[in-house]
Amino acid sequence: LLKSQELLAYNMTKLWMKDYYLTYPEITVEDEVTSVLSDSSNFLKGSSPLFRDNFTHLKRGFIVKDRNYISARWPGDIYNFSLEFIKMIKDDK
Repeated sequence: LLKSQELLAYNMTKLWMKDYYLTYPEITVEDEVTSVLSDSSNFLKGSSPLFRDNFTHLKRGFIVKDRNYISARWPGDIYNFSLEFIKMIKDDK
């Protein structure tokens, strides 16, 4: 989850949802992840998360695959995530 996504959701809803959209109270997910990387430049943000991906616009989505682990930033990356997950399952057979 990018800092920009997390803080946008928090700032837009904090009046009625308090800190619901903050994953951690004192730090964003992006800051938490980059704090444990050996080099903060290893944090990959991917394309702009303003638009959801779909079958005709896969470049909008972003996933990271590390062996048998796949991660996406938000539900808007679901097509890339799903296609990579299906591929991983098929390759495992």
